[in-house]
Formats: sequence, structure tokens, C-alpha cells
Amino acid sequence: MKNNKTAKKLTVAIPTRDGGGSILKTVKNILNSKNVGMFDFFVVADSLQKDLREKLKTLGIRVHENNRSESLLYKMKQLLDQSNSEIIIYSNDDVLFDPNAFAAIVKKFDSDPFVTMIFAKVEPVKPQSVLEFVLGAGVNLTNRIGFLWNKGDNYLLANGRCMAFRTKHLKKFRFPSTVTNVDGFLYFENKRSGGKFKCDRDVVVYNKSPRHLNEHLNQSSRFQ
Repeated sequence: MKNNKTAKKLTVAIPTRDGGGSILKTVKNILNSKNVGMFDFFVVADSLQKDLREKLKTLGIRVHENNRSESLLYKMKQLLDQSNSEIIIYSNDDVLFDPNAFAAIVKKFDSDPFVTMIFAKVEPVKPQSVLEFVLGAGVNLTNRIGFLWNKGDNYLLANGRCMAFRTKHLKKFRFPSTVTNVDGFLYFENKRSGGKFKCDRDVVVYNKSPRHLNEHLNQSSRFQ
């Protein structure tokens, strides 16, 4: 599960602005994934505090800093350029995964050679504030509608907290400097390039909603 230069099946990649306050927890959670074997693990950031950078490297993460502000798509392209694996999984820097989530993603790709893009089902953690409750209810409603609409093949389920691609197919995508909605853009870019999308209930990522408005606005700005 740590970095291995010979690993070719899977790359895990986290694009981030500054790591926030939770990237270490996310990284350690991913490193504890089960039944997925060894994988390469990269982080690309605009900038990181020195102690955070060193902690990530101690965990075996390959870290690159741009030392300037770049868009999410720009950092995703940088991560793609570093990967030589069959599958690349992008994660947000503030989520937690079911231990078998990545194994389930690999299994889904192996079982259907036409699938090129898999998104995880997002589940909110237990709310502790009114805003968390409201946002969590929105996530659950989106899931219900998304899985019913067009048999689950729609942009509502294209939630960027966990995005997995066949690396070869992803290299066909355009990566413009700015887009309004990265998740939706990638969903339609996959369609444009002849790919097949799947959001699977077995692949679960847990997301903690912001507790107050300022936290919500700061979280949103990190993924533009």
C-alpha cells in the first residue's frame, strides 16, 4: 500500500491547495486500504507547510509543490503525467474511505473492460450542526435522485471526492485552465471521448460537511 516503483495497477493521487487540516488523516486512511496490494501515492499542492511536507514524505508519499496557485484541473493533469499505472484514483484531501473501497474500484474495472470512469458513492458523516445536517440531507437526496435517473449514469453522481479512471483513457481528456464545475466537466468529457461512467454503491467515501458558513466557503475555494 505504500509507494513502489514497480507498481503498475494503481496510482492514488491527491491534488490540494495547502493540505488543509485533514490531509494526514486522509492519507493514513488510504494507506490502510485492504485487498488492493501495493500502489503509487502522489500529492500535488500549491504549497505545504514544511512539517506537513516532511510528515507526508515520511509516510512514503511522493510530494510535489508548485509554489504558486494553480487550478484543480491543472494539478490533476500534473498527477496524471506522473502516473504510469493502469488505474488512477483521485481523492479529496478531507475524506475517509471504507477500507475495501479501492479494492472494489479495481474489481469494477476488471469486471467491465468498457468502464473508463468510476465515482464513489458519497455518504455524509453524522452531523453535529444545523449546516452539517442540511448539507448532509442534500447529499442523500442527490444520491437518491442520481441512482434512479438514467440507471445511475448522470452528472448528479459525478462527485469529485473520489474519482477513478483508466489512465490510458484519461489521457484523451482536455484539461482547460478554468471550468465552472470540475466534476460535471469530467463526466461530460468522459462521454465526449467515448467512455463509460459508473457510480457504484459498493464504493463508499465518507465526507464531513462544513460546520458553519465560513468553513463551507473556504472548503469550496480549495477545489476551484
